[in-house]
Amino acid sequence: MATLITRATLLAQEWDDDRIRDAIRKGEFRRVWPGVYTRAPRGTPWAEYVATVRASALADGNRAVISHQSAAALHGLPMLRPDYARVHTTVDGTHGGGVISRRRHVHPRPLHANETGVVDGMTVTARGRTAIDVAMAGTYEQALAVIDGARLRRRFPKPTDPPPVPLPELEAVVEALGRRRGRRVVLRALRDSVDNSESVGESWSRARMIQWKLPMPLLQRPFHIDGRTYYADFLWGNLVGEFDGDDKYRSDADRRAYEKRRDSDFGTIGMTVCHWSWEDLNDRLRFFKILTNAMDRAGVIPHVPPFPG
Repeated sequence: MATLITRATLLAQEWDDDRIRDAIRKGEFRRVWPGVYTRAPRGTPWAEYVATVRASALADGNRAVISHQSAAALHGLPMLRPDYARVHTTVDGTHGGGVISRRRHVHPRPLHANETGVVDGMTVTARGRTAIDVAMAGTYEQALAVIDGARLRRRFPKPTDPPPVPLPELEAVVEALGRRRGRRVVLRALRDSVDNSESVGESWSRARMIQWKLPMPLLQRPFHIDGRTYYADFLWGNLVGEFDGDDKYRSDADRRAYEKRRDSDFGTIGMTVCHWSWEDLNDRLRFFKILTNAMDRAGVIPHVPPFPG
């Protein structure tokens, strides 16, 4: 986590604006937010966005309630194709379209005391409220991904993992927000959500299956084969579907070795394995063909249907 320092702190340490500008010019500092700097090098887009959200809160004196995808980033909620352009905050209100600038988006929405909390000293919307706000602002696929993430019951939870948000709690947030744009999408995503989808890629895969009206799989079913345990991401009869996310493996060599052993083990019990990746998910026709051809060969569907678009 990047260490942040404010202009006020530097001035208190006998810096002046000329010295700050000179340090930025030399690369000793870089500006994260107006009046907030860091010496840390640039990180991933996600890490940079988290630093930006923290810097905005520091500049505001932690007075604003951080919300939507900014709160989701602080909570560690998974998001599909997040937009890192702005820091989102919410003010308690029911009317108006909010204030949108180059770096900020202020949302006027009803905000109850039990819908906020504190993360690292910053006031943020609670996990359930955050998930619904993100879902209402996005597509069906984005809504399903963040709601699945909020509901997730981890297979091997750590003491530091947040508890899953119960489905009734999420439904109550929607009702409290009333009729507003995105409500219909969120209600559909709530209906289709599960508590055992372990990644954004798995949720996005399932969203496509739902949209294409393909047979729904069982999720995360365990198999014990020759002393080894595998969890099938998706299961249709004797067909296993595996989303191969980059974060599952330490290296390409590890991925190839594990997949080879896993696929061979499944083969010994008469199962076949179908793989897909982020690249496949980003190409709708390609992913459709991967799924339906595998389902056709395994007898899950009677024939390959036409691509629905």
